[in-house]
Amino acid sequence: MPPRTSLKAFLATARAALAAPPAKRARPLTFVVGNESADLDSLCSALLLAYFHTYAPPKKRGSVDGSLAASTLHIPICHLQRADLALRPEFAAVLRDADIQGEDVFTLEDVLPQQDGNALSGKDVVDTEDIRPEDTRWLLVDHNAMTGP
Repeated sequence: MPPRTSLKAFLATARAALAAPPAKRARPLTFVVGNESADLDSLCSALLLAYFHTYAPPKKRGSVDGSLAASTLHIPICHLQRADLALRPEFAAVLRDADIQGEDVFTLEDVLPQQDGNALSGKDVVDTEDIRPEDTRWLLVDHNAMTGP
């Protein structure tokens, strides 16, 4: 059995994929997000479901030749603004045990277009202006319901 990819390496791969030029990005971009309370179980659910969906062995998808479907990168999102991660001390403890830092975690600011005067600074900030809703797919976990346009 090949060695497993760490959560930290998985998040770095996801960040690099999201930061790639639009022509080189897989479509649709698949995001996994927990509920709006952004509690610990929502964060853990999004992280682990995205990891498992990304690295699970591919399944046969009814193809005529029996070929295997390729795995799709799933990007986990914590339903918070980045600054609010520091307000959740339970996150720091769990992330530390997983060898992840808060800046490794994707937040709303990483995937939503930024408002004027709300420029971000931080680890590999991704320009999301060119991500169109029709080029995304969202998986909702932890008793979630889609909101917004």
